[in-house]
Amino acid sequence: MESIENLEKRLRPRGEVSIIGCGRLGVRVAMNLMEVHRGGPEKIYLFDEAKIERNDIIHRRLGGKVGEYKVKFLERFYSERVVGIPKNIKVDNLHMIKGDVAIICIAGGDTLPTRLMIIDY
Repeated sequence: MESIENLEKRLRPRGEVSIIGCGRLGVRVAMNLMEVHRGGPEKIYLFDEAKIERNDIIHRRLGGKVGEYKVKFLERFYSERVVGIPKNIKVDNLHMIKGDVAIICIAGGDTLPTRLMIIDY
């Protein structure tokens, strides 16, 4: 059986994840990935062109400022691992999605066509 010390040495961040959407769900997913103890992804790419508004309680509670891009707030929060890209993913910029895994956290309106487009990509 492998020693605890050897197991601990293997726990390190690896891989890259794109999170598409940084609203109430996306910000929680990003924070949970950042909190993985000695693991999780090496890099998290966040895509969303929305800015923090007064009613974005979760962002403000975590230290975001009204008028700040949601993705740039998280980049500022943990710049070693997070790259905030203030753009929405659309048909003409699908190539911007990076990494090993894409997590779709978009909501509001008719998001099904966008979700399908991302999945097909």
